[in-house]
Amino acid sequence: MKHIIVPIDFSKESLNGIKMAVTLSKHIPCHIQLVFVQEKVKDYARYSLVEERQDAKKKLDKLVLEYSPKMGKESRLSYIVKKGKVYQEVVGQAEAFEDSMVVCSTHGASGFEALFIGSNAFRIVTATDRSVITIRHGCCHKDIKRIVLPIDITADSRQKVPQTAELATLFNAGSSCCWCFFDR
Repeated sequence: MKHIIVPIDFSKESLNGIKMAVTLSKHIPCHIQLVFVQEKVKDYARYSLVEERQDAKKKLDKLVLEYSPKMGKESRLSYIVKKGKVYQEVVGQAEAFEDSMVVCSTHGASGFEALFIGSNAFRIVTATDRSVITIRHGCCHKDIKRIVLPIDITADSRQKVPQTAELATLFNAGSSCCWCFFDR
């Protein structure tokens, strides 16, 4: 059984990560694990860590109830609440399982904000050797027709090819799969 780790912050964008994972669950038996990460709370925050954790668990319970019936028969959905830096905790959770991948959304930060702060999605991609599917804000498709894999000549990049080919086969997207090569 494959483990699919989905970081969640309850934003509309992060819900797209769940939707994509559910789409995958219809093609492969998997355990989807939603990961909510509590970051360090400043003194002036409106919630204490305990209140934030309780609120997050209530919201996660609702998501499990909503999305479990939409999943493939042999798949299951659960969650975990962690403390720390989002990208570190998500990567750590993914690496806790031998056969795992990450499905995460991006919030669409661009320009100076993305350059200065960086995004958790980018940090996750660069901090793990696991496959990561990122979903840009907007709608999430119910089926995958075409897969684009930008690769270069590095081993890190090339190691993603077999997993991408497997995903393309599962969705019958193999004939429209596009391999892009970039020279550094």
